[in-house]
This record gives sequence, C-alpha cells and structure tokens, in this order.
Amino acid sequence: MVLAHAELVPDRRRALSRHWLVRRFCRQNVGCDWGYYRELREKHSFQDVVSTPELAAEITLQPIRCFAMDGAVIFADIDPGPKLDPLTLAGVAQLEGLEVGKVAHVAETIRKVKAEVPGETAVIGFAGAPVTLLAYLLEGGGSKDFMAMRSALRSDPRLAVEATGYGVDWRIPIDDTFNLLEDRAIQGNLDPAVLRSDPETIAAEVEQLLSRTRGRRGHIMNLGHGIDRRTPPENVAAFVEAVRS
Repeated sequence: MVLAHAELVPDRRRALSRHWLVRRFCRQNVGCDWGYYRELREKHSFQDVVSTPELAAEITLQPIRCFAMDGAVIFADIDPGPKLDPLTLAGVAQLEGLEVGKVAHVAETIRKVKAEVPGETAVIGFAGAPVTLLAYLLEGGGSKDFMAMRSALRSDPRLAVEATGYGVDWRIPIDDTFNLLEDRAIQGNLDPAVLRSDPETIAAEVEQLLSRTRGRRGHIMNLGHGIDRRTPPENVAAFVEAVRS
C-alpha cells in the first residue's frame, strides 16, 4: 500500500492501537448499504468504477460515514490482475518510468476523499509495493509458487525490500509475531469468522487479542484476512466499538 498519511504505520513510540478493515470490506460490503456496491457493478465494470473519481470516492467514503473508521482506503485496484509477457531482470531494468497522467483519476479520487473525511482520518492510497510489481513483471501475472520471483531473489538478494509493517492472519499468535519482528508495525489479526457471531463474542475476542498487544507499540487492529461478505453490518459496528472501548 502507498501511505497517504504518516500515522498509517505507527512508529514504536506510539502505543495507540488503530483499527482498519481491509479493503475487501469496501469491495464486497460497502458502508451500511450492503447492496450499493453490487448495484453499482451491475451498471459499471470494475475498472470503470476505479477510473471514475466520483464513484471510487463514494465507495471509499461509505464505511467512514457508517462506522467512523480511523482510515479510508482509496478504492483502486487491478481486477483480476495483469496478464503480461514475463520479463527478465534485465528487461525490467529497461522499462520506462511511470506516466503520471495515466493515473490522474487516482489523484482526483484522493482529493475528493480528503475533502470529505475528518482531519483525524487517515487517507490511504492503494498500490502494488515494489516487490509485488516485480513479481508480476517476472511471472507475467499471478502465481501459486512465484518461481521466477523466488529465483530472482536468490540470484540477487538486493531485490528484497524490507517492510516497515506486516499483516498477519489469525492462525499466528500476534504476540509471537511482535517477538519475531522487532521494531515493525503489526496489523491483525482477528479471525474474520468472529464477525459472523454476535456482539458479546466479538467484544470478548477483541479484548483477548488486545490483551496480547498491550504495551506493544505499532499495533494496527484488523482482521486476519478479508471480511466475509455475509458479515452483518451491526457486527462491524460492534467490532469498532469493542476496539475503542
């Protein structure tokens, strides 16, 4: 992700546990009206929505209006993913730089969102990180084993980019992750199935998770994977309330 707000990944001096729901929430269950996104897609293709700032901004803003999230993730993506002729490392090095005008719609979406959200709400851009982009270029698209990328990293370890923050799924104890990745922000990692339960269970599970991160600086509260499209909106509200209480 491209960070459009300095506090998205809190540094280790901050004890604040911020909360986010990953962007799948915006793609599948937009705001309070779960049917809004689906109705929109009946009229517009995915890329049409992404490239139309008015539509992309509205989708981005709906969860903020409904649940007062700490951050708004700009609705921007490539679906289902690029299909390219695989390149070598030498071929990647010869690629020309980005033509900024080709993504002007993203900048306009960001401007529209920033004009609407409260000042304390982070605005988060969404884009492929350097290693992600390199993997697509070398593989020619998505991959189950990323053999070309793994081979390239073996041949030239300088290609590895050290992350400042990591997201972990619900199968890994989050305190173990903090012990393993010192001085890094950690995002996660409530089981998405918890949000299909009830407010009392959600509150208990959130408290248990946060008890593992108290005193740990740089925690971003989130699910351990994408939110399920069948999640009731009132349970999302219960999750946000539990984190803030």
